[in-house]
Amino acid sequence: RALDEKELYLPHLELIEMNKGSVQREVEEDQLKSELQHAKEKNELLKSDVERMQSRQALLDKMELLKKRKVWLFFDRLRCKAKNLKEEVIEAQNHYNEVIEEIRPLKNIVEEAKKYKEFCWTEQEKLKILYTNHHRRNDHIQNEMSKLKEMCNLALGRASAEDQRRKAKENKKVQLQ
Repeated sequence: RALDEKELYLPHLELIEMNKGSVQREVEEDQLKSELQHAKEKNELLKSDVERMQSRQALLDKMELLKKRKVWLFFDRLRCKAKNLKEEVIEAQNHYNEVIEEIRPLKNIVEEAKKYKEFCWTEQEKLKILYTNHHRRNDHIQNEMSKLKEMCNLALGRASAEDQRRKAKENKKVQLQ
């Protein structure tokens, strides 16, 4: 059986439409291919940026890690110094204790020397007092001696004056006789 025009026309229109669609699809395909090519080129350009960013991020991560390590190293150094200082303190304490043990007999000697010093000071004070009293007595005795001397001199002077008067009287008596 033969197809009539109506039956052929509709598939013909569909074919035309399909052909238009295929041209349009080809244009879209070309357009998509050019966009894809452009995106690939852009991707290649961005790939180096991404690599730089990844490299930068890796360096930043490494820097962060090194900062943490630095803090721990600083802490570790301080811990070692503290340990060394603690050992030095213990060593100094031991040395101090040894010196104290060595000095202990000397402390007794020093205590005895202090007691002796106090005794000597007391004796020195006693001697000063005795010396002062002796000096006062000596001064008093010298004053008394001076007074006695003066009195003796006066008495001698009177006696010699009386002697002279008596001799003078005797001489007058002898002359009168």
